[in-house]
Amino acid sequence: MNKKLIKTLIDEFGIYNKDILSAFKEINREDFVPEVYKDIANTNVSIPLVNGQTSTKPSTIARFLNLISPKKDWIVYEFGTGSGYQTAILSLLYKKVISYEIDEMLFLWASARLKKYDNVEVINEDPLKQKLTKKVNSIIFSFATHRVPNYIVELLMNNGSIIAPILKGKNQILLHISKKNGKINKFYLNYENFVTIRGIADDR
Repeated sequence: MNKKLIKTLIDEFGIYNKDILSAFKEINREDFVPEVYKDIANTNVSIPLVNGQTSTKPSTIARFLNLISPKKDWIVYEFGTGSGYQTAILSLLYKKVISYEIDEMLFLWASARLKKYDNVEVINEDPLKQKLTKKVNSIIFSFATHRVPNYIVELLMNNGSIIAPILKGKNQILLHISKKNGKINKFYLNYENFVTIRGIADDR
């Protein structure tokens, strides 16, 4: 069913992490796309969703996870639930997934499809306007933002990391923030193409 997609992740994007590949094998993307797009659900393409939004390519999700190297006793914040497909994959790789979706239609869409995932909490709020205090191991931005606010970086546990597409003029560059031995390291990687931020990021 999604054998071609798995082959693409391995052959074209160098994803060899067995846990990540296993999660992609188990989660059926067809369950998270509109009916009209089910025939292309298991291909490596972005797919239109409700309310004018689009889903992230599976290869992008896999590359993000490959950078983070999730562990099954970890907790992750997902900023942008979207279709819920990435959220479902995260649920197999983390102990707890706390996902925020600002768009009410997407929130309702994803929540209905994530009911069976006991370790997933989906919240219809803008995470960048909340006073988040829970320390987590990973933070994944599923939208492009101007910056990652300092108070978000402070939520990272040691050995944790953040993945975020950052707006640079007309372009988006992937930012990987890691925390090792209490020290914060920032690395700018390849170009991305994500929906831009709908909330407000500041430096509280």
